[in-house]
Amino acid sequence: MDNTGNLPEGQITPKKKLPWPWILSSILVLIGASIFLAGFLKNKDPKISTQETSAISEAVEIPSEILSNKFGWLGGGQEDISYIGDVGGAWSRPHPGPFLWDSMQKTESSEFDFSSTDSLVKSQQNQNYGTLVTLWPFADWDQKNRLDSGSCAVSSEDEFLPRGGRKDEGHYLPGYRCNPKDWLSYEQWITAIVERYDGDGREDMKGLGIPIKYWEVMNEPDLQYQSDLPTGEPERLNFYKQGPSEYGELLKRTYSAIKKADPQAKVLIAGAAGGSPRMLGFYAELFRKMPEASNYFDIGNVHCISNDQETKDFNVGPYQKMLAEAGITKPIWVTEAEAFYGQSAEENYQNTKTSTEQAISAGAEKIFFTRFNFHDFRTDMSEKPKLSNDSFEDSEKKFKSIIEKYIISKPKSLTQEENQQEQKDNELTPEQKREKLFHDNAFQIGDTPGVYGRFIGETTRSCLDSNCSEQKDGCYVWNKFKDECYRQTKVCFKDSCAKSKIYCELVVVNQGSSKAVNVSFDANYVTKDGTKHLVQKLSSKIEVGHGWPFSWTYDVATGDSGRCDYGNLRVE
Repeated sequence: MDNTGNLPEGQITPKKKLPWPWILSSILVLIGASIFLAGFLKNKDPKISTQETSAISEAVEIPSEILSNKFGWLGGGQEDISYIGDVGGAWSRPHPGPFLWDSMQKTESSEFDFSSTDSLVKSQQNQNYGTLVTLWPFADWDQKNRLDSGSCAVSSEDEFLPRGGRKDEGHYLPGYRCNPKDWLSYEQWITAIVERYDGDGREDMKGLGIPIKYWEVMNEPDLQYQSDLPTGEPERLNFYKQGPSEYGELLKRTYSAIKKADPQAKVLIAGAAGGSPRMLGFYAELFRKMPEASNYFDIGNVHCISNDQETKDFNVGPYQKMLAEAGITKPIWVTEAEAFYGQSAEENYQNTKTSTEQAISAGAEKIFFTRFNFHDFRTDMSEKPKLSNDSFEDSEKKFKSIIEKYIISKPKSLTQEENQQEQKDNELTPEQKREKLFHDNAFQIGDTPGVYGRFIGETTRSCLDSNCSEQKDGCYVWNKFKDECYRQTKVCFKDSCAKSKIYCELVVVNQGSSKAVNVSFDANYVTKDGTKHLVQKLSSKIEVGHGWPFSWTYDVATGDSGRCDYGNLRVE
């Protein structure tokens, strides 16, 4: 080669062996990466907030003891009471619940807000409950784009309209209740929800322990269909303003969106409001006009609000007959069940016991009760109940007697790992055992590592009646970490008491974080009628290695006493 870089004339360039395998591999990798990136960008929905998600985490399943349990309750708030587990149940169906398009996406261009649904899911799994979710396909900003939006408006007397703070708490239904106008946006919302809580380990909510695998497509669309209300009388409740054919389209599109995100999910058709010919006729018409609708749900669903006096099986028999006439065989759940048409608490108990036994004999796989107290004789549920503590204790025993015969207890054989852990636990000092007890029953607060909470609930109560004959030392603040009373107070004990002061507590410890944290929350009290009362807003700065027992009190008529409660727990 000369100084120009050219070879001398007549010299042949030596032939080099090119590394073709490496070149081809590199090209294939680049092509694959390009295809993946293009697909990701194409399918990435800009509306979906990635806050509080794990891109890839460990997959989780519903524990077998929950799956095998046949019983649950209709829930009303973000935290369901411990009553469900105390009597042997393991499921909750929040109603109406926070899975509402309107509250999770405020406008067409808004990101999805998972704050309320995350809070509920965490609360349910902290109590070891499985959750049946009702999906509400309504968003006022979407419904108002319909040409027939006026016909979709519900009465101003509707019980679930956002009034009295209901909208702020996320427990409401909007004023327009027809099928979505923008199906694509609706389906994106459904897919995002299912993906977040399906437990497959991809894009799941952080800390997901018990996934959601059961989804109900709305509720009681038949309630007011072809009803015969007297002229001029407003509808107090209407969940759906359209008919069977329209519901069939909603069912099909929702089912497809759910299965796209989680093929293993189970879809429940909306619960029939009862077993009457009018109510079941809605579904019979659906299957007659749209036979393929049977392909778009996995589980049948019927309700019974004390209207099974003739069948005494929570309407399972009539519902099963309706399905059979349409050529459909499906599992059946009763997602609202009560038989409170007796003249006494004992009659209500016996009716419920009989209906439960016959419903299960007829094939009901799960039953969700709607009331907790057999002494509750209300016919108008908007009225506040006047029930004693004794009546609740009596009803708890009766519900236990109904449920316990269906609970399958299996002796647990410990694995090698569990045996090793048991040996380690036995070697702990008393102080270490108390520390472990706290952490085994505590929950991490937010995303701050090392900050844990333990909700103690009611620690004691004191009678506020005059002329208290007996005063004792009551534990005002219980130190669960040290398993001892932290602060005592004089309390009055009386067998019969008209009004009581309830003492409540939530413990927070800061162990393992790198700095002091500020903890704040709403200290609440929930009375027997389900009303949540804000007592005060509490906050405190907690240094590393320290804890703080937050305590508050609430004065309440003893007959209306319910439970201590908290909300909006934050760490900054």
